[in-house]
Amino acid sequence: MTDPTTRQVVDEALIQMMQEISGRAADEYWEETILGSDVNQIRHLFYFLQAERRIVLVNYGSDVYRSRVIEVHNTRTRLQIPEFHEEGIRRCWVKFEIVNVLYQFEVPILDIGDDWIEIRIPAFIQSATRRKNRRIFL
Repeated sequence: MTDPTTRQVVDEALIQMMQEISGRAADEYWEETILGSDVNQIRHLFYFLQAERRIVLVNYGSDVYRSRVIEVHNTRTRLQIPEFHEEGIRRCWVKFEIVNVLYQFEVPILDIGDDWIEIRIPAFIQSATRRKNRRIFL
């Protein structure tokens, strides 16, 4: 028989290896981050979206919703989505454009309200595409 301390260390190592294999370890991060890291850059993108009241597209199930960022916390943000209909899915795609760069993230949904959802801010940039031609809004 092994002692409980050794067993706990082995269990933690096993859990860590399983998270690395499944890719979940990259989704987890601490509130205290290193300056200049992806987490801080992404968090500031959401602060910018909130300040400028920019449109954020949310692909949820088979629907595409137009939303706005209404709150930003350390690791989560709240999006206001009028006429949102919950389908039981707990992940969505979030798309927005800032300075001619289209960002796309697949994020977990943490909470759902009447006209809002709360999502986790991604820990790393998943997709950022610079447009060849500038878009002009009329």
